[in-house]
Amino acid sequence: MTSLEMAPTNAGADGAAPLLEVRDLHVEFAVRDSVTKAVNGVNYSVNAGETLAVLGESGSGKSVTAQAIMGILDSPPGRIAKGEIFFQGQDILRLPENERRKLRGAKMAMIFQDALSSLNPVLSVGFQLGEMFRAHQGMSRKDAKAKAIELMDRVRIPAAAQRVGDYPHQFSGGMRQRIMIAMALALEPDLIIADEPTTALDVT
Repeated sequence: MTSLEMAPTNAGADGAAPLLEVRDLHVEFAVRDSVTKAVNGVNYSVNAGETLAVLGESGSGKSVTAQAIMGILDSPPGRIAKGEIFFQGQDILRLPENERRKLRGAKMAMIFQDALSSLNPVLSVGFQLGEMFRAHQGMSRKDAKAKAIELMDRVRIPAAAQRVGDYPHQFSGGMRQRIMIAMALALEPDLIIADEPTTALDVT
């Protein structure tokens, strides 16, 4: 895997701290008896209300950088060897895992490019969408189901009320990707990381 390198960026024009700031991030993977550098000194920032596009060839470290920010690196073999990640002014790499977990979904969310492997195959999509509201807002199962249907309608899943109990394999690839987008939007997080989110979508 080749390395992803970017130049540093500055705070917003009004001088406010960036919503997200990545400083000198290095991510490595242990492969047998060697170490592969997947991300080599990435620096960038994103201000509130701003969109940042990260471009690079396949295998250049874009997805790995996103996973490092979200705290979902496959570890081992992956690890953050060096660097800092600030979210709303706080170095989230220093937070305990239970605090990182509270941020995911509520404050930051990610749309994955492979919906089939990202969704739990043994749970209905309605349950998985509703879990966001139950876990972060203490919502009842009934109200969470209603929210799940609302989200499915929002991303134009046909017959959402009838399909809320269906499982991921019962949806087309494009519909599964819409469900992933709905999950990311569910709690209206401050930061959304989109990893090739429209790859599997159809034109409708």
